[in-house]
Amino acid sequence: MNVQLFDKNVRAILGTFVIYLISLITFAYNIVWPVAIQYVLIFFSPYIAGHSIFQQLILHDLAKKDVALFRTIYRNVPIYFPTLIIMIISCVFYWMLSWYLEKVFPGEYGIPLEWNFLFKRDYWCSESIDRHTYSFSNSNSSHSNANSNEKSIVHVNHLVKRFGPDKIAVNDVSFDLYENQITSLLGPNGSGKTTIFNCLIGIYKQTSGTIKIENNDGIEYDTRTNIDMLRKSMGYCPQHDILFDLLTIQEQLEFYATARGFGKNKERIAKEMLDLVSLQSSKDLYCNSLSGGMKRRLSLACAFVGDTKIVLLDEPSSGLDPSNRRLLWDWLRSMKEGKTILLTTHFMEESDALSDRIMIIANGNIKADGTSAKLKQQYGSGRKQKI
Repeated sequence: MNVQLFDKNVRAILGTFVIYLISLITFAYNIVWPVAIQYVLIFFSPYIAGHSIFQQLILHDLAKKDVALFRTIYRNVPIYFPTLIIMIISCVFYWMLSWYLEKVFPGEYGIPLEWNFLFKRDYWCSESIDRHTYSFSNSNSSHSNANSNEKSIVHVNHLVKRFGPDKIAVNDVSFDLYENQITSLLGPNGSGKTTIFNCLIGIYKQTSGTIKIENNDGIEYDTRTNIDMLRKSMGYCPQHDILFDLLTIQEQLEFYATARGFGKNKERIAKEMLDLVSLQSSKDLYCNSLSGGMKRRLSLACAFVGDTKIVLLDEPSSGLDPSNRRLLWDWLRSMKEGKTILLTTHFMEESDALSDRIMIIANGNIKADGTSAKLKQQYGSGRKQKI
């Protein structure tokens, strides 16, 4: 619970020390509180509860002249039974309070829920959404690839993300992502690509707008209220590799399989992914000993472990040599069946080779959207110089 109450390690340490010091006063000065106050203090402090139990046992031993402490414990449970009951109730209370605070105050990263989220229907029940009722009137809407034969899995509507009053990272963006497709988000550094990803996976809460995603069970949830219901259906490869240094390649994949609910089949799933990314011969190497290219391939494999329906790849080919980059392209094309894949890239060649659809983003706005052939037809396939 310290994580929710304190945003810095030093503050958490000082806060815990103060709470412990206040509790310790009853030991140092042997303060005897009235019974009602003592029970209230027991509820809030396990230190006082422990002191109360030992105080009751010692008083009982002195009265009975019985020094067999453990025999006293078993024979005289009613003496400290109220204290134990209060401690059990306080454990349940603190667990519920910690869970609630984690939802409302997740810290720097995560989507905070409203204080009264427990009383709202959309937290407990998914919404039935008519995808054709939305209106996309602004110039940043991106739906040029939609048709009646495609199933929309991710629905982003008027997404805005601000950092402070002056910095607008994503400016009123709308788009759909479709099943069995690879969509590329193409743009320079600082254009808003990674920020869109962070909003999709729940690292950042959008300033305004909605993101609705369909999970593995075909139920659509809003990321602001039900991001936990979506995470097992989503795979994410971040821009920079985040791996456990002291796990082997196989253990890393097995960990992700277990986290997504496939613990019984984790060895089989890990083997399949190792074969796909050509890391079978290196499966027993620790992650901190891998080359940059091997780490990248492992991060990509982690994104696809388990039955991930939506896969987000942030610059997946960074750090790969041309040969491995081509292998990655072939692998992604073979994996797109039944999945919705969104990737970011700086390279037009990569988006041209991989994507069913390309969205070009700059300054937080989607400037163009369509297939590679359509964009080339609309904007030209090269440079034109007028003299």
